[in-house]
Order: sequence, then structure tokens, then C-alpha cells
Amino acid sequence: MRALKKPILGASLLLGAASIVNPPSLPQNTNYLSAGEQISSTTHVAYRPSSNSYSNAVVGVAPTPGRNGYWAVESNGTLKTYGSALGYGSLAGTKLNQPIVGIAATPDGKGYWLVAADGGIFTFGDAGFYGSTGAIKLNQPIVGMAATPDGKGYWLVAADGGIFTFGDAGFYGTASAGKALIASKDGKGYLILDDQGSPTSLGDAKVIAGAPVVFGSPTTPTPTTNPRLLLPPKNPTGNIAASPNFATTCWQSPNSGACQNLEVAALDSARLNSEGLAPFTLPSNFATLNPAEQTLVIIDIERGSRGLPIFVGLVNQLNVDASRGAAMATDPNYAMETIPGVTGYYGYGSIWAEDYSALAADYDWMYNDGLGSGNLDCTANNTSGCWGHRDNILHSAPGYQLIMGAGYQAMNGMVSLAQIFIAIPQNDVIPASDYSYTWSQAVAAGASF
Repeated sequence: MRALKKPILGASLLLGAASIVNPPSLPQNTNYLSAGEQISSTTHVAYRPSSNSYSNAVVGVAPTPGRNGYWAVESNGTLKTYGSALGYGSLAGTKLNQPIVGIAATPDGKGYWLVAADGGIFTFGDAGFYGSTGAIKLNQPIVGMAATPDGKGYWLVAADGGIFTFGDAGFYGTASAGKALIASKDGKGYLILDDQGSPTSLGDAKVIAGAPVVFGSPTTPTPTTNPRLLLPPKNPTGNIAASPNFATTCWQSPNSGACQNLEVAALDSARLNSEGLAPFTLPSNFATLNPAEQTLVIIDIERGSRGLPIFVGLVNQLNVDASRGAAMATDPNYAMETIPGVTGYYGYGSIWAEDYSALAADYDWMYNDGLGSGNLDCTANNTSGCWGHRDNILHSAPGYQLIMGAGYQAMNGMVSLAQIFIAIPQNDVIPASDYSYTWSQAVAAGASF
């Protein structure tokens, strides 16, 4: 028999009310509408503000081809560069007829286009000019653009769903309304999304699994008036011993059904006795999910059962960040990658654990995170980090949409688990192809609050 190993927990209170982390220049607490993106190695996203203000709000972000930098353009034409992105000029100080509403980068990252609400096109670097609607009277303003894969053309989409093609961009039809444009990878089609995220599929663009995007939370928890709930800043008065104690069984056979049954029983007991919560209802395929997917299911059940908004799903770009944290056995950091459809963020938080499994980690984060636990940031000399993991999991971000990244790696006979939590504007639209796993999939397999 191997000696029991005590789980280790890392804490990073980056989403707490006292330590909000905000990105440079990206919009916050603003109602922004998605206005276009292309799913390819040169993915770009363009946005327009919900008003026609000429203020210096950021209205578009485009990543570099290697996704290690990005350009951010403001509605007055000012351009800012981050990471490996290089500046090739901007419209700062230029008198504009209409505000800038979006940006698209060229395939090699050595240039970009800016588009205005009247369809005026401004080229920089190696971006070619293929035409505009600047001299055309439009029924509705342009809301964004998407470049063709070879950079030798582009589409403009208007608020009424109208499409304007230039260069080698093909015309495949229009829609009744437009809020976002997603070009297919080969440029032979596109999806036009309305303000609810509903798609009109044109050309060879296909709707994946019935919907190309996940728009907002697929399940809205019912608000609860349970007086026993412990929500931040309230926490358990002390660590709650697992009953039944799953440590011995799970240390010897962490992936066994016996281990999982004991972990669920311990969680059910702690939830009932401390907060009056119902037992876990896991999806029928829970045992076949990887630890990252299991973590999303568990955390959404923890939140949903307490009436809190849930995480829509695991986003590929954030999974990379979380996996890096898992490999390094530390809280992951948000690397500021451009996520298609995301206009900015309110803040982020991250947690890490080395534990027997995702269920065991959840037990320790939620009920064994105080003094005397494996929480590295909770000591007698510094109690500010006590229950930090629980606080991050149950953090409230009213009016925002929640997305997650998760990563895992076998380590020291256990599993290293890392999660990163991001709160983004409620109306942002992330394509379904950028999610690796969603709560909707868990629900389809039987998960519930």
C-alpha cells in the first residue's frame, strides 16, 4: 500500500472584487455587438459599438497569424499594437465621415484593413484595396467585415444582413438581419448571424451540430432563496472532513468506479449538511469524460445549484492557458489570446490542484480549503487566501457571460488540474468550433442542477 499523499491546492484570486484584472484598452461594461469573424489561421474579429459615438472605444481586434499578438482599433481610427503585432499606420487624427467599426488582418500579418460604418475601406501595410461602399447610399450601416483566405478580397456585412463583395470574395446570399459574419475556411461560403446568434448558412458554410455558435448561457439557473447557502464572502467556518473518506480508495485506484462513488457520496453529504443542497446529478457518460471536461460539469453543477450563472463551456484558446498551468503545477494565467467573438472581459480568475481526480479536487476546493488544508495560500500568518478556490468558483459577475479553460496532466501519481475563468460581455458570440466541450453537451447526457 502506498502512503497517502495530501492534495495540494494553488490559489489565484484574480477575479475577486478587490483584485479585478482588466486588459489594456479593451472595452468593459459596454454593450458591444459582434460584427464579423473568419475562422481560419488568420482569424479576425471586428465589432461595432451599439451607438454611433466617435469616442475612442475599442471596436475591433485582430490577432497576428501566430496568435502571439494583436491589433486593437478604436472607433476614431486610432490603432494600438500588442505582442508581436507591428503597426503599419492608423487614422489617428483623421477626420472621418463615419466611425470605424472593424478591422481585418492580412494572411501574413503584414497589413490590415479598417472599415467604417459607411463601408469606407482604409488599407495599411500589404492590405490591398478592392473597393468599398463609401460612395453608396446604404439602407443600414456596415457592421463588420471578413477577409478571404488569400487576402485578395473581403466581404462587408450590413445591419440588415446585406452582403457586399470585393476582390475575389464570392457572393452566396444575404440574410434578414446581420450582427456577425463568419466566413468558411475555404472562403466559399459564410454564416450570417442575427442578434440572437441564429445563423443563415450560405455557400458551403455548414451549421455544426445544429448551431454554429453558443450564444449566452444555454441553461439559466433558477434563482434560489435557500437561506443556508454560503456564497462569497461567506464560507464554511472550518474544513469539513469527507464522509465517507475517499482518500485511501482513490489513492490506490483514482479512476475506479468505487473511488468515484465515494467522492460523489462525500460531496453529496457535505452539500446537504452544510448548505441543504440536493445530490449531484452527473451526466451518464461522466466516467468517459477527460478531467478537464469533468471539471466543467462539476463546477457548473456547483454554481447552478446555488442559483448562479453557469459557464457556457471550455474554450480552446483558454484550454491552452490552463494546460500550461497544469503542466507547471500552478495557477494558469490568461495569455490575452484573441478569442473569436469576444470583445473584452470583466476579469478573470484561476485555480489549480494536484489531487486524486476532478471530483476530489472539487471537494477540496469547496469544503477543505481553510486552515490546515492543502491550500498553499492559507496559512496562520496569512488567512486572506483561505477559501480562495471556493470564492473563485462561486464568484458572481452579474450581466456577464462566463467561459472557462481547463487543463490536466498526470503528476506524482495524481492529476494536476488547472482552470481559468473569464467573464465576457453577455452579447458576445463565440463560434461553436472554438468550444471543446459545453454544458449543453453535459445536459444532453443527463447532467442537471
